[in-house]
Amino acid sequence: MANERKRNASPAAGPSRNRKTLVLSAEAIQRLGAASVRECCDESAIVEKLINEHLAGYVIQVRGPRLVIAEDRRASAGDANPAVTSAA
Repeated sequence: MANERKRNASPAAGPSRNRKTLVLSAEAIQRLGAASVRECCDESAIVEKLINEHLAGYVIQVRGPRLVIAEDRRASAGDANPAVTSAA
């Protein structure tokens, strides 16, 4: 009997990826397929490249002060960023 080798899971390449379903026209699917063949990469890489290049102006950013919730359990233990109270 031959010894069975254990297969180790290959490490994930690059950052984590998520699935998203998109609805595209037949022409867009044809163009995406043609670009995929021409650039020698998968369609997901083409879409990600297009998003990164053309939607770079859309940035997700939180501005303003931190939300302070009175019932926050961390406040009693000494929060690293306590709520600032103004002296009037």
